[in-house]
Parts: sequence; C-alpha cells; structure tokens
Amino acid sequence: MASAIGVVGSVITIFSFLQDMFPEPDNPSAKFAFKIGLDGAGDPPLSNAAGNIPDVRCWNEQGGLLGIITNDNKCENGADLCETSVSDVVQQPTYALFTGNDDAICISWASVTFPGGQTYANTIGNWAQSCDDAYGRDDNWYYSDIYVPTESGPDETVFCAWVDKNGDIDTTGIQLHRSEYAKDAGTKDLDYYCNNDPVLRFTETPDPSDVVYWTRKRDLFSRQPSASRAKHTASGLCGAGKSVGPSFVSLEERMFCYMPAKTVYPFCEDVEEGGACWSEDDEKVVAKGSAGRIAAVPEMKFDKVLHWGEQ
Repeated sequence: MASAIGVVGSVITIFSFLQDMFPEPDNPSAKFAFKIGLDGAGDPPLSNAAGNIPDVRCWNEQGGLLGIITNDNKCENGADLCETSVSDVVQQPTYALFTGNDDAICISWASVTFPGGQTYANTIGNWAQSCDDAYGRDDNWYYSDIYVPTESGPDETVFCAWVDKNGDIDTTGIQLHRSEYAKDAGTKDLDYYCNNDPVLRFTETPDPSDVVYWTRKRDLFSRQPSASRAKHTASGLCGAGKSVGPSFVSLEERMFCYMPAKTVYPFCEDVEEGGACWSEDDEKVVAKGSAGRIAAVPEMKFDKVLHWGEQ
C-alpha cells in the first residue's frame, strides 16, 4: 500500500493506493500513469474528458533534465490507468511537467514509478479545485466521478484538472515535485502547496518546457549544502567519524558543520558573548564580538550554496 498527501476541500489528508494502481518498474525508465475524468460527472455533465495523453518531461532533484516523451496517444474518458514512459532514465525523476496537446484532457490522478521501483501519486484534480477555491488561482477543474481510497475513511470522489495546448483551456502545463507529497514528508498547510511553484504549478505559458525548482547552487570547495529538514543535522554530520563530503548548514538546527576540521559553529544570531560563528548573510564563519579570535576562524570560500528542502 502506497500513501500520498492530498487535499479534500481545504483539509489536507492522506490518500492510500494499492500497488497495482501503479505501472510496474522498468529500469532504465520512468513510468507515468493517469486516471481520466468520466464523462457525465457533475451538473452540467462533464464531456470530452478524453484527450491526448500529456507530453511528460522529468528532472532530477537538482533540476537536471532527465528526459521527455511526446506522443499523440489518446486516453479515453474514465480511463483507470493510461500509461506513458520516459526512457533511459536512471536517476530519480522527482520533478515532472505534464503539458497539454491539441485535444484537451481532464486528469484526476497522476502517478510515477521510479526506475528503482519507488512509487508516488497525486490527486491533481483536487489540488486544482482547492487552490482555486482558496486563492482564486483559476486552475481549470471539474467533477470527475473517479474514486480514490483514503487512509482512514471512505473512498473519495476526486476532481479532474484540465490541460490543453491550443487555447480551448487556459492551463497548458502542470508541474509537480513528487517528494513533497510523500506521506513521510510531513503535511503542511494549503498555502504551502498552492503558492510555491516548485511544489505545484499550473501554468498558462504557451508550450511550457521548464520547471521551477527549489534554489540550488554549487561552490568551488565542493558543495556547501543548506537544509531545512530536521533530520539533516550539522552536529550529526560532523560528529560521525566516517562522514565524508562537503561542509553543511542545518537551518533547522541552526548550526554549520565545517567538514575539513569536523567543527560545528552556531549561527551568529544565537551567539551572545562572541566567538567564531556561522554568518548566513556572508555564507562563511566569522569572528563576532571582542571574544572572537581570528585564529579560530577557518579560511573558506563558498561562492555558491546548494539548498535542500523548503526555502
């Protein structure tokens, strides 16, 4: 049983999916599947929900393009599993962009099977409806009469989200960051999902081909990652005898691990009496106050930073 963070109205909830709802893994490729709205749903009734399967582009966690699949295959209305595949993908395709073709289609649910077999799903239609209702996002959606199971309650009838290319529907592309919807990612409020483009984006750009991803940079020393997730700690990294890699900032812990010396420095804002500390503004260790000793400040140069997690 796979689970995913979803939404019903304005309530964040957990949906559960049987494993047979996902395409089988096929390494090296990323396999995508869609559930399509059923004509006749709603009043007035949904019509012409069937359409060309979206073109799919996918990227890795650092925004590197992994591949694209384009075709004119059709997904019928009410289709329970309409599949497509991006070949020659060996890395995790955590970002995806679904772009419309000339025949608009209304998507209720989208999933991906990673090359390694991990599965993720998203009730796209519900997010379109909830974000539109709460923030007036004008995301095109309608009733779909497609049922999806929830973790602790009855099956939910989900909405579907329209995507098109030729102008009949405004939405031309839908972007998802898959890991944001994993059950163990931790639920956030509706604003987080609806108003952060890397997480979820409904675009009206003609023929979109790019995703918006969390800011990430690289540095000359190697990489100096910065993370906001609690499980990524600077003290844990520096305290591990066999840890190897770049220096690291933990925004949650408010500590900097300088890997060459395995030394941990607190954020300067948290230092009252002075001393060597990490300056987030300067992105280096500095001497603060009269107690700061120049000898205690290691020389380092980070001209770029890789950020993990929400910004």
